[in-house]
Amino acid sequence: MRSPGVSLGGLTAREVMVKTFPSVGSRDLVTKARAIMRETGWRILPVVDGGMLEGIITQREILRVSSTRSNIPVSGIMSIVPVLITPATELKRVVKALIDFGLDGLPVVMDQTNRTIVGMIRAEDIVQRLVELSSLKVKVEDIMTRDPVVCSPEDEIVKIWEIMEKSHFSGVPVVEVRGGKKIVIGIITRSDIIREGSARLSEESRKERKTKVRSVMKSPAVTIEQDSEVVQAMRLMLERKIKRLPVVKNGELVGIVSREDILKMICR
Repeated sequence: MRSPGVSLGGLTAREVMVKTFPSVGSRDLVTKARAIMRETGWRILPVVDGGMLEGIITQREILRVSSTRSNIPVSGIMSIVPVLITPATELKRVVKALIDFGLDGLPVVMDQTNRTIVGMIRAEDIVQRLVELSSLKVKVEDIMTRDPVVCSPEDEIVKIWEIMEKSHFSGVPVVEVRGGKKIVIGIITRSDIIREGSARLSEESRKERKTKVRSVMKSPAVTIEQDSEVVQAMRLMLERKIKRLPVVKNGELVGIVSREDILKMICR
């Protein structure tokens, strides 16, 4: 693969982090965190008490909570922050942490000994800065994931959740086979499942008539051609507020490209 044509050298978290962000307290109920994610579209929330960072809560934890446990406090399911990011942390180190821990974002604290939260830095904020800086000439086909996991519109939501749990993918293209070709008709993500109120998956698995992908997926899916440049994919992700794009060639699914693929490219 050709050199990406962009460098994060010299950039720090301070230059990319946002200072206004949603949060929850450790004593808040999980239902509040779920509602905030639905309303704001944020996939990760800092858990903050008295201005101090206590942990994080992600969509993945929200999806694991059953209806019988939804009245538990955030402290019962939150995760510890795997690495402390400060305003002075090099952006390349932030990118590596997001990739290593499979996170969409990380809180930024005052310093290594003072956990006062001062910002949040998300993958989409980094992609926005990359669009501003880069002279990328890399093609989508150079970084995309080939033969991605897919699903049918008639698959049950419970099955898709299990796929997401096992694969750590947070979105799956929905396809129909026409003339021997996999044609993308939509995409389903963790956000869609939470937004549609299908987050109580243990209850969903007991229902006689189970929710199908067709009723929750976004359709049509936003796609990109495999010979498009990566910077075009980045702009599409930012414009549509999405984190992945099915990649097509002559209308057929050939791969998927995600923000994580872009961040990995920058770290090479």
